[in-house]
Amino acid sequence: MPTTTKPPQLTGRRPNIVCRRPDDTQHLPEPGTIIETASGEAMVYVGDCWPDPHLDLSRLAARLRPARKVILIGDIWAVGRPLKYALCEEWLRQKREARLAARPPQLPKAPAPRCGQARQDGKPCGLPAGWGTDGAEGPCKHHGGLSAARRLGEHALTVSRLAQKARTTQLTPRERLEGAIALRAVIVELRKPRRRR
Repeated sequence: MPTTTKPPQLTGRRPNIVCRRPDDTQHLPEPGTIIETASGEAMVYVGDCWPDPHLDLSRLAARLRPARKVILIGDIWAVGRPLKYALCEEWLRQKREARLAARPPQLPKAPAPRCGQARQDGKPCGLPAGWGTDGAEGPCKHHGGLSAARRLGEHALTVSRLAQKARTTQLTPRERLEGAIALRAVIVELRKPRRRR
């Protein structure tokens, strides 16, 4: 069974970043040197220019994230401030990624049903199912979908036609069933409450 690595949980506040100029009297280590103290401070010597032009910012941000305070020592305007903003952006990006990874996976939504009947150009109709009718399924009104009034009229015509035929000849079981279904549909449609205009 393959194991998946979870992103680190970014809890608590991010470190406070301060830019400082070095004292002229103190001996400075090589630019890029990081000294961590027991009090939770991390001193990063940036110098006049960062030594690595291809700096792996994500690794540096991950290393400095547990610190309480980060002190960037060197040229404030050339290196300190740009590095400060870059670290803040990287921490925000890592926090967003951790939030997205913690979310439960969402299933893709099923596409809404379409009419699908053939248009004059031969392509399927892309209107929503039941568009322009009273229902939410079936073909749209341009391809045979019926509104309530048209459905009522069609069922009433079916009942009338079969009633006239029953006066002269006996109906087949299929016709009796069709008449019963149409009559029931008419009764149900007439019992529905109508909206006042």
